[in-house]
Amino acid sequence: MTRLLILQLEKLKSSGYKVPDDVSVLGFDDSLHAVLSQPKITTVRVNLEEMGRRTAKMMVEKIKQGEKHYGKMLIKGRIIIRESVKALK
Repeated sequence: MTRLLILQLEKLKSSGYKVPDDVSVLGFDDSLHAVLSQPKITTVRVNLEEMGRRTAKMMVEKIKQGEKHYGKMLIKGRIIIRESVKALK
């Protein structure tokens, strides 16, 4: 996801926008690309191990029980503030 944001940052810059002065940008996966970009991208870091574990459990339950419908799954995340988001006053 962050690689797509880097492309978006480039498009915003080439269109004359300044990040974060004109537009704030926020990513989700906190990948290495987030810290290699200019500006560094503010992201949400989630516990991928927990997400994988819970997803695998849901899949096994679905296989065992057949029709089972799920709604939302909440997994805690943490915002990693970097340079791509402007502080609001």
